[in-house]
Amino acid sequence: MYYGVCVGHDWLESMKAGDPYKRQLWAKLLQRKTETGIPYLFFKDNANAGRPDVYKDKNMTIHASNLCTEIMLPSSNEESFVCCLSSMNLLYFDEWKDTDAPETLTYFLDVVMSEFIEKSQSIPFLDRANRFARRHRALGLGVLGWHSYLQANNIAFDSFQAMQKNNEIFKTLQAKTLKASQELAQRFGEPEILEGYGRRNTTLMSIAPTKSSSFILGSVSPSVEPFKSNYYVKDLAKIKTVYKNPFLEKLLQEKGLDTEEIWTSILQNDGSVQHLEQLSSTKKKYLKPLPKSAN
Repeated sequence: MYYGVCVGHDWLESMKAGDPYKRQLWAKLLQRKTETGIPYLFFKDNANAGRPDVYKDKNMTIHASNLCTEIMLPSSNEESFVCCLSSMNLLYFDEWKDTDAPETLTYFLDVVMSEFIEKSQSIPFLDRANRFARRHRALGLGVLGWHSYLQANNIAFDSFQAMQKNNEIFKTLQAKTLKASQELAQRFGEPEILEGYGRRNTTLMSIAPTKSSSFILGSVSPSVEPFKSNYYVKDLAKIKTVYKNPFLEKLLQEKGLDTEEIWTSILQNDGSVQHLEQLSSTKKKYLKPLPKSAN
């Protein structure tokens, strides 16, 4: 069973102030998360502080999220939140950044939402989800392949250049998805919640984990996460497969180092290449996986 924990600001402050029971519980939660990756933690007051304007204006509260915590939408006795998701492949950002690809994907997601509304309206027990979908039409366009893009362009994950590129990417997506939603509202109308706001969707962007999607789309890095290793067994929902960082593999081939001996040494060093004297310090820096990022 996978489960999540919603943490409020008051509870967290009480724990920090020294409440013994809450400190013991928090320590157990963090220990279990470190060991197993769960429970998922959701800081609900942070989510409400950053909720979209329409939810603030109408005093609609976010109580929880989905397990992966990329969806932050209000719910009530009358509505159960629904969101349609998809992701852009950042490995090819330079190819699509000046095109209408993000707008097209936004149009597609809105069509998916329309189909859900149509097909769920007569299904028992989906009335709350259908009501939310009709009134909010929440979408979540996200990304995958962020670290792949950086490595393909010789940019270190923790560099200022990466920060600048990150800003460029999400400003681009924000502007293009908003433009698409405004055009959809002009053509098809605003949903009930958004009457007078000039757009068709309460939310437009969402960063999902994309573990399986990133593998299907060329074994790029998942979501906005860094690679955790350059060589490891990738455990997916349906299969287990050996993963070799394609950018490292290409570099080793160019240098005549793509041998079993080299890959064995990388495996023995937890997927790191910092021990390889044949690689320059610059190459080692941008090929540094997460466990080595603090070095």
